Amino acid sequence: MKADVQDETVKPAAAKLRRLAVVRLLLVLGLMCCLFVPLLQQWTALLPEYPLGGVESPPARVVLSFRSWHDGSYAGAFETRYNQSFGWRPMLIMLANQFRYEVFGQLPQRSGTQVSIGKYGWLYENAYLRHYSGRAQQPRESDGVELLADLTVVRQALAARGIGFAIVVSPSKPLIYPEYLPDEITRPEAPALSYYDVLVPAMRQAGLPLFDAQLRFSEWKDSQETLLFAPGGTHWNYVGAFMALGAILDLWRGQLDVKVPQPQLKDVVRLTPRGTDDDLARLLNLFRFGTAESRQVPFPVILPDTRGESRPLRVGIVGDSFGYTLVDALSLARAASEISFMYYARRKIDYTSAMLATADLQRHGSIAGTPVETTDFDWVGWLEGCDAVIFETNVIMLQSEFWGAAKTAAKAFRANGDEY
Repeated sequence: MKADVQDETVKPAAAKLRRLAVVRLLLVLGLMCCLFVPLLQQWTALLPEYPLGGVESPPARVVLSFRSWHDGSYAGAFETRYNQSFGWRPMLIMLANQFRYEVFGQLPQRSGTQVSIGKYGWLYENAYLRHYSGRAQQPRESDGVELLADLTVVRQALAARGIGFAIVVSPSKPLIYPEYLPDEITRPEAPALSYYDVLVPAMRQAGLPLFDAQLRFSEWKDSQETLLFAPGGTHWNYVGAFMALGAILDLWRGQLDVKVPQPQLKDVVRLTPRGTDDDLARLLNLFRFGTAESRQVPFPVILPDTRGESRPLRVGIVGDSFGYTLVDALSLARAASEISFMYYARRKIDYTSAMLATADLQRHGSIAGTPVETTDFDWVGWLEGCDAVIFETNVIMLQSEFWGAAKTAAKAFRANGDEY
């Protein structure tokens, strides 16, 4: 009798142990599957990946040799390559970033362009915040003398060839919209002299065809309700870009014999950010940043110049990433037949008439462009192929002397016999 009772007690316990063993086995198998599935994705790429914002250099090819094995470089290179190609890596990074942002209110720490968040979800690039806070590079007394001489040569050489010229100093978002800055970012009561303070008045005094967007945007901001920068972008928005284009066309109108297009702003609508209007937000690599309504930005509806007497221009641009927005503004306004963009004077990107015929934002990331060595580039031939030219740099980077293009283009014209 006692044995029967023991059997009845032991049997349920044994069954429970067997069930626990099965559950443990299933958990182990599930864990192994979770670890294996990313490897399967890495090997097969069965499912589409979320693209990460920003630029990431592809990992170097791993070469196994006795030396690389012995000095440890093979292990480091293999780890870097493996980490960057791990299955669903972008999604896992975005999940971690989203958790940190939602729970702790922290933006992800990243290499490259650093981003800070201000009031009402406004984003700012840290390089502009340093400039705003008075931590910019200080000019010397001699700075600007050679630049003015070089720009004067370029201007006169282009004028002799009937080519329009515009010098553009693009604005700083913190200087235009300081009211949305983080509380800890302040500007000194008497900020130190900057390159903008020295070079822009000198260019104006020299009579160069200058569009000082920093000054004009400060004036435009006070005279209209439409935002000129997007909360999630570092550049002027597309309304601002079109207004900047209008000022540039005005400069060319006084220099060219041909009728310069005169597009009009028909309306401003609110849309989900496109193009550069959320370039900083994309760098955060979050699934969601702000509500759809709060992220809507003004976008221009442009009426191209349909008068028969004007024609689209062949435009050359030397500049930084603000140049992309000028390409888009020219495209939206149908004011250019061809555009050749010297990005940082290091890469030449050509936009054909077929591309510009869409009258929409261009797919800049899909155009590889051609690497350029500034000192060996045929500046005279490139400039002579344009009807009008823009030299653009940002207010915080005037010390770049338009990315070296002013010096090398002037040198090329002097070597060509263009001395004025």
